[in-house]
Amino acid sequence: KFRAKLVSNCWFGRLGCPKLWEVSGGPGQVGDRLDNPAIVICSPMCQDPSNPKVCSLILALHGRGGNAQTMIWLLLGRGAGDAFNEDADLGGPFCVSFHKSAGYGWDHQYNGEDVK
Repeated sequence: KFRAKLVSNCWFGRLGCPKLWEVSGGPGQVGDRLDNPAIVICSPMCQDPSNPKVCSLILALHGRGGNAQTMIWLLLGRGAGDAFNEDADLGGPFCVSFHKSAGYGWDHQYNGEDVK
């Protein structure tokens, strides 16, 4: 069973208040993922169930030995500037999901632990 925990209602107090969730559980919750849940950050237009919008989903995968937190820092820093601008010409609105491999590195198998 999957679990989503809202960690930040306004990630780093950035413009538009992108929300940050930790997502865990399910068949892929093995190995290093037990201590490193997936992290999902969404721009505001993707957060209102009463007014649904079409939002892009970006999957960010870490390098060898990395994790979701490392990729957030490398890709977004502290979210300064226009990181979550919702203008369609800039690619918004969107959610970005940061994943951890099951082991130290990715297994590079189409049916391995990392695709669950």
